[in-house]
Amino acid sequence: MRLGFLLVVAGLAACTAEQVAHPRPSSSKARTPASLSLQDRDFLERAAEGNNGEAAMGRVAEKNGTGAIVGYGRMMVADHGAAQTRLAVIARQYNISLPTSLGEHQAGFDRIVDLKGEDFDREFIKVMKDDHQQAVLLYQSEASGGSDASLVAYAKEMLPKIQSHLEHAKSLQPQ
Repeated sequence: MRLGFLLVVAGLAACTAEQVAHPRPSSSKARTPASLSLQDRDFLERAAEGNNGEAAMGRVAEKNGTGAIVGYGRMMVADHGAAQTRLAVIARQYNISLPTSLGEHQAGFDRIVDLKGEDFDREFIKVMKDDHQQAVLLYQSEASGGSDASLVAYAKEMLPKIQSHLEHAKSLQPQ
């Protein structure tokens, strides 16, 4: 009994005051980038780049577009900005910095950035349709096959909004 008491005292002496006052539960696992599956990591990165791309192109639409395209651009900035903020919260749980690049969306951005007026509107809608069709597939894949509960929930919650963006883009397509 005395030996057990001495071991406990020695163990406490080795701890900092903070560890004694606020012990960490031994059952909780630290979330690390390595604890995400390859699919989840790919989704996190591609979703972040997609949000960056849609928001960036939305800002260009606000300046270079006409009529309803300007409003659609505003919606891209607001919706994808909010989605990126939510994704950043999940990424921080894993100590992951989200990419700031546009990734595969850079090519679409480059196609529209120097256009104005009707030429801009036409090309912007093509890019938005293509991007959102790809995003729907990406989000569906994560929603049905992802491993991380927070990313799966994010994908399921955002999917209807992305589908709505796609339908809205199709409705703006010049006939």
